[in-house]
Amino acid sequence: MQFLVLFDFTGRLHPAIVHLPIGILLLACLFELLTRNGKYPAVRPFIRTMVFWGALAAIAAVISGLLLQDSGEYEEEYVDPHEIVGITSAFLAIALYIFYRTNVRRVFIKTASFIVLIMIAVTGHLGGNVTRGPEFLLEPFNQSSDKIIAVKPVPDIQNAQVYNNVVQPILQEGCYNCHGPKKQKGELRLDTKDHIMKGGKEKKAVVAGKPEESEMIKRLLLPLDDEDHMPPKNKPQLSKQHIAVLQWWINTGAEFSKKVSEVKQPENIKPVLLAIETGVITPDEEITEVPEEPVNPADSAVVRRLFNNGVMVMPVARNSNYLSATFVTAANKADSLVRLLGDLKKQLVSLKLDDSNVNDSSLTTVSELTNLRRLHISNTKITDQGVAKLGKLKDLISLNLVGTQVTAKGIVALKDVKTLKYIYLYKTSITAAEREELKKNFPETILDFGNYTLPMLSGDTTEIDLNVR
Repeated sequence: MQFLVLFDFTGRLHPAIVHLPIGILLLACLFELLTRNGKYPAVRPFIRTMVFWGALAAIAAVISGLLLQDSGEYEEEYVDPHEIVGITSAFLAIALYIFYRTNVRRVFIKTASFIVLIMIAVTGHLGGNVTRGPEFLLEPFNQSSDKIIAVKPVPDIQNAQVYNNVVQPILQEGCYNCHGPKKQKGELRLDTKDHIMKGGKEKKAVVAGKPEESEMIKRLLLPLDDEDHMPPKNKPQLSKQHIAVLQWWINTGAEFSKKVSEVKQPENIKPVLLAIETGVITPDEEITEVPEEPVNPADSAVVRRLFNNGVMVMPVARNSNYLSATFVTAANKADSLVRLLGDLKKQLVSLKLDDSNVNDSSLTTVSELTNLRRLHISNTKITDQGVAKLGKLKDLISLNLVGTQVTAKGIVALKDVKTLKYIYLYKTSITAAEREELKKNFPETILDFGNYTLPMLSGDTTEIDLNVR
């Protein structure tokens, strides 16, 4: 067992060892190429010694690399080319040293030096592919790619198995490359129930009933540029719908044997399930209603604290410091976390507090977020008293109050917010008689009361109960 530990330790030294032959051999080969035609004669005595130590270091790098390749930390499709070219480079370095020892013609030495130089560069590039992915080198020129994973539609989703038919395909497409049967970064596998619940080397990937404590969800919600974000930014990403499904699955107990219809489905997850059923999964929409003035980056310590408590804080667009915050997995502690948003008041333009435990007092902090363009507080305990505080949000464009106890009196308190284009008021305490009066107070605003009834067309069918007498 101690020998196995020693092998593992030696393999993990590879990233440190490999830089030694790269540096020594590159320098030796460059010196050899620069000393043509008798130039720099004082350098020549040192080149053979440099090649000797460089070749030894290359052998050590090859041995440590071979010990590391079976660790499961890296993808085989990238490891194999790097291994082949690395071994070839080591042999060429040894051959170059033999050339020096046997005093072959200088033209052969210079040619061999040039080949070793090229091979070291190729080996280094392929090593970068192993650690960073093949797109790493050209990534600055490919900033416009916004790929999301492709998952097949799930017909009749309510009768499908939650894990086998809905969750597992998402994990397979988005996670198996790094956490599947062939490779396990951080010693984490996500391809079987036992491995999922076991977790990785450090933390639990899934904590049933607690998505905010599940490392999988935390990593998915990190900013794309964060080195801990999953999947890596050069890979196809999970859409917000996919992440919402995983949050819902974990929040409802991480069931592996139940059907979708047997699991509780909050209102916010129903349209997501419908999108998966029909296969209409779209890239995440970027919020375009942002201030034109540039803003400094948000306090990373505040953002990290919100992340650690399950709040999804994301840039609203590429290369933008403006942010959106969603409390989907922090709904039960939103009231206490909202106060942290005060430190993001310059950057926050979209806030979703749907189905959370916020109340009227929580909106005191929200009313200070003067750059807010979108605010969702549906299915909460918000009343007219809280809505009145939102009159300070002079740039608010969209307000979702579905499922609250707000009345027409509370909505009228917002009539001075001239930017309001949409107010969603389904399942509120506003009566049918009050709706027309509200429309007069908000002539430029779309007041959405929901509960639509489609007219019966001649081609429609009706269901007749033959048991009715």
